[in-house]
Amino acid sequence: MISILIFTRDDAEWLGRCLEALRALPPESAYEVLVFDNVSTDGTDALVRAWRGAGGERALLFQATQDSSFSRGNNVLLRAARGETVLFLNPDTEVAGAVIDAAQQALTDDPTITLVGPSLVFEDGSAQSNGWTRPTPVQLVRERFGAAREVPASGTGRTDVGWLMGCFLMGRTADMRRFGGFDERYWFLATDLELCARVGRRGRVVRLDEHTIVHRGHRAWPASRRRASRRATLGWLARSGLGIR
Repeated sequence: MISILIFTRDDAEWLGRCLEALRALPPESAYEVLVFDNVSTDGTDALVRAWRGAGGERALLFQATQDSSFSRGNNVLLRAARGETVLFLNPDTEVAGAVIDAAQQALTDDPTITLVGPSLVFEDGSAQSNGWTRPTPVQLVRERFGAAREVPASGTGRTDVGWLMGCFLMGRTADMRRFGGFDERYWFLATDLELCARVGRRGRVVRLDEHTIVHRGHRAWPASRRRASRRATLGWLARSGLGIR
């Protein structure tokens, strides 16, 4: 079984579309949906309670009583997951079940793969970056001058990368628990980088080049968010020995 874990806060409209996509085009594999509602005030709780999958599946709702981090919320869901595989999924995505099945198949095919994610597009169908080399101080300087660091497709359909965006990350439940889930020192930014980098030291992080999902977020990054992201990345570099280990 696949455990689909969704952390959300005041994203009822997008979460509704995400859950509707799962209902309309579910994976062939058995699955469960677990939602961590981070003190939403927009009716998220009612939406989750009312949802039914195509096979009558119901979502399991976890509600925070105070503002919680992305890392902690997902770790709560990870501990409750019953599936052999876990999918960390953002509410601002629309995912066809075939992509979920393909990600699970990649983990089944190759035990050296520890985390897997798809290619991304925005809602209008334009490409969105996903799958980068692990940051280094030199790379961050190059980025300031426009040097891209997204890993190009390998031509095999499965490309090894340093890290993937956290909007869709699938791994084996036992692995994710053994690795300790997300590092709760990280509130939101750099959570995916930290997890992929740590897990990637013990296995492979892979992008499925031929499988795509819609991700609505990250289209516009205001200067304040770019600065916050750089600070979070620099914090990760400092904690990880400047990204060398």
